[in-house]
Amino acid sequence: MFRPVPCEWQMPLWVATVFLLSSTATKVAPSAGPDVTVADARSPKASWDCEGDVVALCLSHDDRFLVASVDVRDVAVWDLEAGSGRPMLRFRSTVRPPIDVDFASDRNILCVFGNPMWFLRTGECRDLKGRLVHEFLAFRESRFLGGACWSQDGRSVVAVCSRTSSLLKWTLRQPEFLFRRRFAHARINNVVYAPNTKNDRVFVTGMPLFEYQFSTDAVRKFQMAVGNEVHILDSGFPSVDCRGRFLAALVFVGPHGPRPRGTLPREPCTPTKPAVAIWSTGSGQLIRLIHLHHAFEGTVRISPDGILVAVGDQKGELRLFRRSDGACLGQWKAHGARVTAILFRRKPATLISGAEDAKIRFWNIDREIQLAKDAVP
Repeated sequence: MFRPVPCEWQMPLWVATVFLLSSTATKVAPSAGPDVTVADARSPKASWDCEGDVVALCLSHDDRFLVASVDVRDVAVWDLEAGSGRPMLRFRSTVRPPIDVDFASDRNILCVFGNPMWFLRTGECRDLKGRLVHEFLAFRESRFLGGACWSQDGRSVVAVCSRTSSLLKWTLRQPEFLFRRRFAHARINNVVYAPNTKNDRVFVTGMPLFEYQFSTDAVRKFQMAVGNEVHILDSGFPSVDCRGRFLAALVFVGPHGPRPRGTLPREPCTPTKPAVAIWSTGSGQLIRLIHLHHAFEGTVRISPDGILVAVGDQKGELRLFRRSDGACLGQWKAHGARVTAILFRRKPATLISGAEDAKIRFWNIDREIQLAKDAVP
């Protein structure tokens, strides 16, 4: 998880209060429509006990199998068509620790990804019987904060090493990485493949957020500022819809842009505020900025059809926003601890959440989907 840009000194409480009260609203597509401000009482369709804190979640391409990384070693797999809360497979990964899990799109191969630390193995591929079929190797000093992402054809995996600001790519042909690209003037933390680009483009989050094309080695930066009022200082948790039209990410914004290294701050302290930013991937323009409460710490996910954005926070609350105007369509208490993972299941329409209370829960979101479809895109 990425963190906000640190301050040089602690700002007094009364200064922070004056700043928050006097700050103006962002002029990027302001929210409109009905807004839910009070959490509603909602019961989950199902609640499963994982016997450990949930670190990451993923669904297979056909939405049949659910995989969770539990605590720091175990990986559990469920068959959702069976409807049982008991996993069909549970194994201990050799990756330390397993921070991310992901399915190959056209085959039921699971990739468990972590940090090599004292081991060279940073990722492993297993089938649905738990058998090891492939491994990925990296340098011991590598640090992967955001995990890895499969290509659409299920033949390659990409990941970002935050320590060296490098983008790495592996294939199923060999365990060593096939490609490495270092971005010397960027702080990067996560990556996701751009759909429908023949596995040639990825979106990389951090500072700045940009699109990278493998075939031409081209970098296209996304909009990171709104006039002179709002500047995005960091970004993470990227999520893209299935058609690749919209990219959502958790960001931290401030009144001034990031200062060059080795220079003094423009003001004694630059407070940062969390928000969900949504970009148009075609133009790279920032089209929506949804501000969150000041102490937010959680995760973000955009729905496959791109009409909803789900947010889970450290208090265990879930919120659903309409992408077209930023209106909050639903807010409820989902867990007793920080929400660490969110997934959308298309059929039936379900929101799946995992948290540090060792629970995976399934939520009916038919009402929010209908409200989002009724709005003008």
